[in-house]
Amino acid sequence: MNGEERDDEKMDLAVRRTLLASERTFTAWIRTALSSVVAGIAVARFLTDQGTSWAGRAIAVMLILSGVALYVVAIWQYRKDRERFQSRGRATPVWLAEIVGFALLGASLLSLLLVF
Repeated sequence: MNGEERDDEKMDLAVRRTLLASERTFTAWIRTALSSVVAGIAVARFLTDQGTSWAGRAIAVMLILSGVALYVVAIWQYRKDRERFQSRGRATPVWLAEIVGFALLGASLLSLLLVF
C-alpha cells in the first residue's frame, strides 16, 4: 500500500465520520422536536382540563410550533450536509430522512388540531 492509497483511505474514513456525525445531529434535532411537540400536547391535555384553557392552549401552541420549527431546521441542515457530500459522490440519498422528517412535521401540524 503506497502513500497515496493510505491518504485516500484516511479521507474516506474522515468523510464517513463526518456523515455519521451529521446523522447523529439530525436524530438529536428530531428527538428534541418530538419532545417539544409531545410536551405541547401534554400541556394542552392537562392544563385545559384545569380551567386555564387560554393559557394552556397558548403554551401548547408555542411548544408545538417550536417543535415544527425544529423539524424544519433539522431537515434543512441535514439536506445541506448531504448535498455537500453528494456533490463529491460520497453520500447516500437523503430521501428516507426527508420522508421521516416531513411525516413528523405533518403529524405535528395535525396535533395543533388537538389543542383547539
